Amino acid sequence: MINTGWIRHILVGLDVSQMSTAVLHTAVRLSAFLKADITGLFVEDINLIRLAELPFSSEVRYLTAGTRPLHPEQIQQVLHSHATWLRYEFGQTANERAVKWDFRVARGFVSQELLAAAHQSDLLVIGRLSSHRGVHKRVGSTALTAVQQAATSVLVVSPEADFSHPVALLYDDSTAAAYALPIALSLAQLSKQLTVFIRAQDEQEAARIQHNLHTAVHDTVILCSYRRWLPDQNLAQLWAEQTPGIVVLGDGREGPATSFADQLLHAAPCPVLFIRPPVVSAHLHPA
Repeated sequence: MINTGWIRHILVGLDVSQMSTAVLHTAVRLSAFLKADITGLFVEDINLIRLAELPFSSEVRYLTAGTRPLHPEQIQQVLHSHATWLRYEFGQTANERAVKWDFRVARGFVSQELLAAAHQSDLLVIGRLSSHRGVHKRVGSTALTAVQQAATSVLVVSPEADFSHPVALLYDDSTAAAYALPIALSLAQLSKQLTVFIRAQDEQEAARIQHNLHTAVHDTVILCSYRRWLPDQNLAQLWAEQTPGIVVLGDGREGPATSFADQLLHAAPCPVLFIRPPVVSAHLHPA
């Protein structure tokens, strides 16, 4: 079985939303499970700064509905304060689990900065939900962009992962799935339960895949159960009987279809980890 040693560095995208707390804690716990280093990245959104530079920009006060002029210096001060607080929280959480960490601040377009930084990492962790008011159930554009375009594996968090619940693995016998299996087993250390949803064209293929999986995991202490994942099945039905702590799947280097990724992120009641096999590149460490 492929080991998990190829995930050695994790990048965490943090922002000013409440979701960042769940992202931070899930990423640090994941780093501890996989024995990986971790970097927090806070992007100062250039759009906010440019908006404040417009002569007609103003701030609407929440309680009084009154307005006052908005200046770039105010936005930069607020962003600096958020970065300082996030660095402190990030460091405290990582130190509690003895995870090696660092923290960086960048300025630019959020998605572009995250994707660029992800090239130097093996896994990108971000929040799932849009930060805009009134659309809290919508999958954020940054999350979808990362799943589609990131060169590395991506963990999309919402809510915080509960590793005391069983881990769900969507398995289709692909190369990417072979990399996802040991990751799922590592994350099941606490619950000692792994539910594998097998995607196959017919019962015979499903039986063959299940036999191979059973052979691969028989010497572990993880209790594995197997179920069929039908091609046209409603994704929410997969975990109707038991809520997983995290969903893991292999998606290949090209990324899943946009509609499937969107459906999965909407249907999953927990974080979703898209595993992509590593490629030979500058950011990968020698064995």
